[in-house]
Amino acid sequence: MSAVATDAATAVPADAIKVVVKHGKETYKVDVSQNATVDELKEMLEKLTGVDRSMQKLMFKGALKSGQTLLQAKVKNKSKLKLIGSSLKTVMDAMANQSKQPAVKIIGFEDELKQMKEEGDAGPWKTMKEHKRILDMGVPEGTGAGNKALNLRLPATPLLVRGMDGQPCRITFRNDIMPPQLWLQSAVRTKKLPLGTVRSIKTEDTDEDGNYVTMALQIGATAKSRIFLYFVPKQYVQSLKNAIL
Repeated sequence: MSAVATDAATAVPADAIKVVVKHGKETYKVDVSQNATVDELKEMLEKLTGVDRSMQKLMFKGALKSGQTLLQAKVKNKSKLKLIGSSLKTVMDAMANQSKQPAVKIIGFEDELKQMKEEGDAGPWKTMKEHKRILDMGVPEGTGAGNKALNLRLPATPLLVRGMDGQPCRITFRNDIMPPQLWLQSAVRTKKLPLGTVRSIKTEDTDEDGNYVTMALQIGATAKSRIFLYFVPKQYVQSLKNAIL
């Protein structure tokens, strides 16, 4: 398959180059400005391949970095790039074909509340010492403004929140791996979670404004198995839940 990522009504930029992008069994020929960024090329490829730009990994003598121009990456005319990433349909088909997970016991609200009290997790989290310590650190620089009035799709770049150790942590979806994984990446460690292992997600506003939430990903049968993420912008909460569950 061959495709050109330029609008028919739009003149090809004077500095345009033609790059060849290999994705699985498909090959795409893309006309793109050499001064375009990697993110702009990913946006073009999203339209061609159906792979969300946030799930794409472009390879050319190593992984191409967000914000980098093709010129800076030394991508030239007729350069051959490799795209790694799966479309949402491919991911959903793969997950449907996975062997069934062991049955999970479903408990009622009163049972769960009793269980949480027994485990010392009756909440609210923001009043509990272990969570308050991290909340007092504030929103990580680079997270961006939270907005409870909006409901947005996930951004092209990984969300930045705080992890359970208080360190800034990036939320990355790796749909190029089977089964798909959720990576929580900080400066000191990367936690890799197969998406099928997350049983439930709970959230709580971090303060009265309600523009950020604390999010708990429950991996096991009890609250003790929760992985907490702090200062998740409210406008991305529903999209995160949809992507994880």
